[in-house]
Amino acid sequence: MGDRDVRSILRELDSCGSSQPAVARRTEKLVLASLEAVPVPILDFELARLSTSDFPKYCAVLAAKALLVDPREADGTSVIAAYQELVADASKGMFYSAPFAFSRLTRHVSRIVYERGDSSSVVWAARRALQLASPSPDHMTPMHADFLAVCVNAKMYHVAASLKTPKKLDSSTPYGLAASDVQLFYYYRSLVDIARADLSSAVESFKLLFAVPAYAVTDVSIDAYKKFVLTYLILHGKSPPKPSFVNHSVNLSLTQICGIYCTLGSLADANDESGMLKFAEENHGLFSADKNLGLVKKAIKVTMSKHIQKLAETYVTLSIDKIAEKLSLGSVEEAEKILLDMINSRVLSASIDQRTGIATFYERDAESTITKTTLNSQLDRCIQNYKRVLAMKDDLLQDPRLIEVELVAKQSRNRQEKMRLET
Repeated sequence: MGDRDVRSILRELDSCGSSQPAVARRTEKLVLASLEAVPVPILDFELARLSTSDFPKYCAVLAAKALLVDPREADGTSVIAAYQELVADASKGMFYSAPFAFSRLTRHVSRIVYERGDSSSVVWAARRALQLASPSPDHMTPMHADFLAVCVNAKMYHVAASLKTPKKLDSSTPYGLAASDVQLFYYYRSLVDIARADLSSAVESFKLLFAVPAYAVTDVSIDAYKKFVLTYLILHGKSPPKPSFVNHSVNLSLTQICGIYCTLGSLADANDESGMLKFAEENHGLFSADKNLGLVKKAIKVTMSKHIQKLAETYVTLSIDKIAEKLSLGSVEEAEKILLDMINSRVLSASIDQRTGIATFYERDAESTITKTTLNSQLDRCIQNYKRVLAMKDDLLQDPRLIEVELVAKQSRNRQEKMRLET
């Protein structure tokens, strides 16, 4: 295929400006499909001929190239640079001349920078593109998910958190919002919430993801369900109920595919900490491959903490080795570390006698009373010490010996000053 063939393909875009959004979007899809069969050198030749002011055609050719190039090669670098330049030079009206092509381009660029490990390089461009391309702040577009994706991959969670969740999910917009775009948005939103330790918001984002109508599982929904189970375990200490608004066959598929996560939740429901530890060890490779090992460890730690809290409600004192036995831990040191972490984070009201190895548990009100009494006692001692210091100061000022010493010192200073003036 030559450059003339490419130009004839691109001429199809000339009619998009006067077409209905659905018709224009269908035309853009056909043009992109045709361009994706063109060799990269010919696409490069066409990009050199076009300018960014010819936005629809330039955007379509660049989107096709972005799909075809090797992200780690020089072509990947050139796509990123061209995307940054395109966004910097574009105005709000330009995005509406090729909405579908631009949304595909942004999705491909997001993938390229992820594979290069360089997502931070396009955060600014993705943010500007989102601001210019959105019909309004309340409308969700495919670029919303892409912006969150580059922020998450760049670990710029504070930037991602600044994006408000759009309220309008309108598939009739020029960008053609699909169910997969909505799922991706809530998936990355939940990852941002987890990174910011806002687990309640993360659970709600996961629920909204599962509420998107779907009749088959996807890679996104599978990964989301795994993280949903773990996040719910950390937040509530028990496995989550099955979402009632999810299609039955999808629900069944998710629980089967994510079986090891559901099993971990069942062990947590049974307060079987030793079983959880053993199960996590046996499936260490799978949890690690899913990049969920950190969440698994936190879930087990939370389950242990809740068990210790139940022990605190039953016993006034308990030896640390007995706690280690009840939790089926490998050592007393491990049990002591968990107790200290809970005490320091104020999850548990307790103290540990290092000499006897006994943990004493307090009720919240009792601990508060003890703390207030201790503080009042210390404050009284400080006041008494201050009064004693003031009394000592008064005694010293009235001491004849101190007055005499001060008088001699003053006379000596006067003599030295007089001698200095005479010389």
